[in-house]
Amino acid sequence: MAELRAFLADGGPALAVILALSVLGWSILLWMLFERATQPSSADADPVEREIADWSRRDRAVRERLLLRFVGTLAVVTPLLGLLGTVGGMMRTFGSLDGSGTPGGGDVDGLAGGISQALVTTQAGLVVALSLIGGRLWLGRSAAQREAR
Repeated sequence: MAELRAFLADGGPALAVILALSVLGWSILLWMLFERATQPSSADADPVEREIADWSRRDRAVRERLLLRFVGTLAVVTPLLGLLGTVGGMMRTFGSLDGSGTPGGGDVDGLAGGISQALVTTQAGLVVALSLIGGRLWLGRSAAQREAR
């Protein structure tokens, strides 16, 4: 638990936003998986029930496309937030240097903390983006296959 706190502290505010967007994106993807797994079959239904099921299926397909597009947007935004955290970390690093280019006043912790923030947020942004893109592609492909049937 202490390692997780240190990781979050190293990442700064950008990491907190990246993690929140990760939770949001994966919640949407998991909800879509759950919704697909629990949808009823209309094979044995009468014509009216089949028509209602078709309308429901079309509505679900539109909603899935919109949600997948939103997850794609999250996947684009998270690496940019990682870069923003990188800039913040580098500003923190350069702020700990004095005019001669050496750590001012022995502030090695400030130098290391800034570099750590830069690396952690970049890594987190890329990992979240890649995982969301993978989930989006997998769900999008299966949605396209279901619509083709």
